[in-house]
Amino acid sequence: MLNTAIHQAKSLGWKGDLPEKTFKQLKLPDTEPPKWITEDQIQILLTNADSEFKAYLQFLLHTGCRRNEALGVTWEDIDLVKRQILIRGEVGKMGKRRSIPINDVLYKVLYKFRGVRTGLLFPNYQSNQISMKFRRLARKIDLPREYSLHSLRSTFGSALINKGIDIYTVSKLLGHSSVKVTEKHYLALDPEHVKSAINQLDYGK
Repeated sequence: MLNTAIHQAKSLGWKGDLPEKTFKQLKLPDTEPPKWITEDQIQILLTNADSEFKAYLQFLLHTGCRRNEALGVTWEDIDLVKRQILIRGEVGKMGKRRSIPINDVLYKVLYKFRGVRTGLLFPNYQSNQISMKFRRLARKIDLPREYSLHSLRSTFGSALINKGIDIYTVSKLLGHSSVKVTEKHYLALDPEHVKSAINQLDYGK
């Protein structure tokens, strides 16, 4: 970023003192892969959640939305006929706008919502409140402490990749700025997926 800013300043004829040499990039250690939740853990999680919170958790699991993106979705953003959810720029991270298809499971969840379908989809929740609610539920079912609401987004991305969905599509659904971000954080594979991949080889059979 510094190198780009200096280069831009020089191209614009900046008269102040600017470094002649470029800054060296620092090599950062690889980040830990995201924590995803197993299907058994998801089932226990959903079974022990109240109906409203269960719907919120299902929304995260089937859209890959960030916590605050889901809290910012309104009924006006949802098209049940076209089966599409709009994540508006003012809701999405860094102002990015994207659309997410509604699959069969989420369609049933949304279709069962009671009351007037206007305003926020989840009007009864706030950011910190919803995180605390998840932690309390996680403790109740003995879910490891390293899991958080964001783990549901990680589960969404990792599950799609492990099911063979191309990384470009996954990147678009997650709303990443580039495919490189997706590659960095979501290419970790679970052991069973790795075993299945290796078993495809049959040299000398």
